[in-house]
Amino acid sequence: SDQITFLPVKVVFYMPTTTTTEQWLSPVFQQSWEDFYHFRGKQHDPLKLKIETDFRMRDELKKQFGFEIAIHNNDPKTLPVWVKFFPGNSDSLSPDGTDIFCTIQNEALISRIVQPPSGLLEYASTDWSDGNSSSSFGDADAFDSGMSSRIDAVALVNARSVGNENNSAMPDSNGLLMKPLSAKATKDYLIAGGAEFVEARIGERAEKRLCGKCAKWLFVSSHGLSCKYHDPDGPIETIDGAPEGGRILVAPEEVEWSDMECVILNLCSVLDICDLTGKYQARNPNGTYPDAQSKSPGKRWAATGPKMLLGYNFSAPRDEPEGTAIANDWITAVKSGAADGVDAWREANAKRKAWNACAIDIDKVVDSETSYYCFETIKLFNKTVYVEWYRFPKSSW
Repeated sequence: SDQITFLPVKVVFYMPTTTTTEQWLSPVFQQSWEDFYHFRGKQHDPLKLKIETDFRMRDELKKQFGFEIAIHNNDPKTLPVWVKFFPGNSDSLSPDGTDIFCTIQNEALISRIVQPPSGLLEYASTDWSDGNSSSSFGDADAFDSGMSSRIDAVALVNARSVGNENNSAMPDSNGLLMKPLSAKATKDYLIAGGAEFVEARIGERAEKRLCGKCAKWLFVSSHGLSCKYHDPDGPIETIDGAPEGGRILVAPEEVEWSDMECVILNLCSVLDICDLTGKYQARNPNGTYPDAQSKSPGKRWAATGPKMLLGYNFSAPRDEPEGTAIANDWITAVKSGAADGVDAWREANAKRKAWNACAIDIDKVVDSETSYYCFETIKLFNKTVYVEWYRFPKSSW
């Protein structure tokens, strides 16, 4: 049947758990911009849509209300590919006969959605501000800007602060400008490793929501909580708990990054391995860090899937000015081919004397072993007099 377009219609996204008529009729179960569908990975959510009309219809008429779905990224280099669906026998009408409750099962959705060419490098970034004067989106924006000029790279949906559903930039509560159509920097976003749009349209009426998609390259700007301060060991903080105060944390075992190639964790401490450079031990006269050599968050993050992890084993530089400058120098060197990811990270951090920088290179095996790299420093009268970028083979961890 041809799609009906002459009736006033609207499509509304609903949570994947929506089942009963009461839930379909409740705005509480509508999918918000902050919520994520998980079509891939562990959950395999169905897509739930309500088609709203102001026309009372018989049950057999519902199948003529065709709608189109596209799952797509946020890059003008690629265009959405729309796939048409129609309500099925199992989709029901509202009690007054004006709305259609539609469920597209996960397998049917994923099997029909067209994905971009596999040769494209999909990238994403997530960043949120805690209101500190040195906090900004500059580091994540520098990463995005550098990646956007690569002809082989396409942007997934980035995450900034509380998110921005609008088509124009908007400030967050700290006055930092969030890009149009940004996701919220939530635990769901970090677990998925990026996001795409899921968009539904009927005629000229279209609505977007977000679904998780693991990027090949991911930039994360947040707070990292070392095991030396907190238990559990080495999680990353997200905005979910702010500003109310309760911290919402993401542990390495929770993320779904098996398809990722490179992650930059522009945050404190979570890539530390066994305190190999003695930074915690040196500050442990009163037993402040009793587990510094036995707990190794870097080992656990290394097991999450990326071939390269770049970050810090102690305190990280502030967003401004150091963090943004380091991100810009790194992406510039990598994009130009002047250095690989690890070497560029070393040079960018050395230039700013960010001596807590480190890297875990799983892809480039040296002497049959994965490598952990970090700066070792020698101080004289509390002044750094010698620095070396040192390699620790995995057997020494």
